[in-house]
Amino acid sequence: MKNQFLTAVLFLGLGVAVAGCSGSPSRGETTIGNDAATHSLVAALPAIDGKSHILLPGDQPTILVFWATWCAPCRRELPALGQAFARLGDRAHWFGVLAGSDDQVDLSKVRSLTAQHGVRYPQLRDRSGELVKSLAVKGTPTIIVLGPRGEIRYREHQLPDSWELLLGD
Repeated sequence: MKNQFLTAVLFLGLGVAVAGCSGSPSRGETTIGNDAATHSLVAALPAIDGKSHILLPGDQPTILVFWATWCAPCRRELPALGQAFARLGDRAHWFGVLAGSDDQVDLSKVRSLTAQHGVRYPQLRDRSGELVKSLAVKGTPTIIVLGPRGEIRYREHQLPDSWELLLGD
């Protein structure tokens, strides 16, 4: 598409805040199931791959991986995220989210790390921090899994024990 830097993403679901991660993943507050609070959130973010990605609710779960290249726990999770996407990529919409201004995000490192670890899902830029703020993300890594109806199925600073359970109907 002509507008190569515009990514329109429509998300339903806004959950509770999580504690920030400083150095190693720690258990935050987890919400799994349909009882999580839901309301509309619309975010338009550019992707580093130059493609447009339009996501509509109701067809599949959405996985948001908030991370940074300077975050050691984020880098440790990349191989497992690449493997999970290779196995289950067709069962959900997967997005990496990189917050910060252009001088805070080294795109060459992002591309190098994602290629090295087989992370093939789109990497979105949240330059203004609007998505981070809207979802009350307090640190990296943070993984949020939204069900197709917008319910928060998972919200943690570490990988889930079972992706399959989270992505089930």
